[in-house]
Amino acid sequence: LADLLPMHRSVLMHRFIGGVQFAAIPLIGLGGAALWRSFAPELSPRRLALAALAVVALGAPAIVERAAYYGYNTQWVNQTREAIAADADARQLIDRVRVSGGGRVYAGTRINWGATMDFGLPFRGVKLFNVFAFDGVPALAPPYRGASIPSDVIWDFRDGEIADYELFDVRWVIAPRGLAVAPFLRSVQETARYVLYAAPGTGVAMYVRVAEHVSLPTQERLIATNRSWFATYPATRSFVRYEYPAATESRTGASAPGCTDGSTSYERVQPSRIELITSCDTAGTLALKVTYHPNWTVTVDGVVQPTFMLSPSILGTSLSAGRHFIVAEYRSTPIKAPLLVLGGLVLASTIVARLWRPLRAQWPRRRSRGD
Repeated sequence: LADLLPMHRSVLMHRFIGGVQFAAIPLIGLGGAALWRSFAPELSPRRLALAALAVVALGAPAIVERAAYYGYNTQWVNQTREAIAADADARQLIDRVRVSGGGRVYAGTRINWGATMDFGLPFRGVKLFNVFAFDGVPALAPPYRGASIPSDVIWDFRDGEIADYELFDVRWVIAPRGLAVAPFLRSVQETARYVLYAAPGTGVAMYVRVAEHVSLPTQERLIATNRSWFATYPATRSFVRYEYPAATESRTGASAPGCTDGSTSYERVQPSRIELITSCDTAGTLALKVTYHPNWTVTVDGVVQPTFMLSPSILGTSLSAGRHFIVAEYRSTPIKAPLLVLGGLVLASTIVARLWRPLRAQWPRRRSRGD
């Protein structure tokens, strides 16, 4: 049935299924109430009591199973919270990264040395890179950023390749002591368990060379093209400009060589907003290292500038020669506010309609003449 839904190829199934399951909770109660109302008038008090006991007996296995589940859940959550709180070394380095800012932090993934930093938990369900999302620290890490299109490329991230650090604006690395790291990483703080490294970076934006324009019709082709491009990126240092989704697939060469010596003199990153001052002697393409979305609005010297998708599905815009003040701002879809108001009106109308009928039934009816 999910295949019949619009956009079913892009829907996050766990969120879709969760909504269905939440909707089932009130439906269970409504169904039980309807059954009770249909049988209650025909049952004696004794039979009503027996029916109630039967319902409890039938529901007991599910209640016991859920109670055990929540018991284990509470135990594991408490155990995880205590283990994270006990790791003072990790807290010290995360706090320093948060205060220092300036880019993303990387602490490995589930398929490399990141899996070893698990706070000593027996089920190893939580890793150090999981904590970044809860602390509001920008990170290159799964799984909380796994919903965006370029997230598949994260699994191909090369720890020893400086181009990858620059591409994803990774400025910090937290690794276990004793791990051999890339020579360009500079140790800035050591603890008994971890080492914090600083990585050279180009900031949240950089001038790039577009080598190819590619039109792609499907998400599958976009992901495959991104991974293929990323495999050769350190050698080429060139980018692909995407037209997605397109009616058909096509490829053309770049229209201009782009800026080769651009620089950024000012950078300020806030939630949903980036401010930059950039300059270059020639016209070029500027890449902003955030996931592309049409809701990003970019203004250059106060004038709205068209945006487009660059590999690996990050935000791009074209700049003329010279020095520019750039503001990139993510603006939520305008229809969200009207939908919120509409939802409130529907809820209020439902409540009024539900209360109106019993209230009206209590009003004395006006008798017609001759009664």
